[in-house]
Amino acid sequence: MDLDAENFLGRWALVEALAMPGRYEEALVAVEPALMMSGRHPWALSALAGIHAARGAYDAAHAVYHELTSRGKTGYIESASQAAAAAAAGRMEEALSLAAEGAERRETFLLYWRAFPDWAA
Repeated sequence: MDLDAENFLGRWALVEALAMPGRYEEALVAVEPALMMSGRHPWALSALAGIHAARGAYDAAHAVYHELTSRGKTGYIESASQAAAAAAAGRMEEALSLAAEGAERRETFLLYWRAFPDWAA
């Protein structure tokens, strides 16, 4: 972040680093610039859904999931990101189906599921 404050991956990593120990309010603040600079990148959105779920804001998590699935109808959104948001929204059957699609496509981001709190569900 010190070297390149406009780097999306740095911003996204900050969001995840804040969410991991449960610093959800700070993570919510940190996710906004990541969303803005990336055009609402699916990784940032799935992190946002997970943060909302961890805070008990399931309606907000569902809204993020809906955004991802809507965008997935007109463009490519990896199944792994949609699966994480579905799980955060409490839609486990959809999450499992999307995760299976991601595994079939060999989406590498599935490898990180054990590490990221937004994918804990």
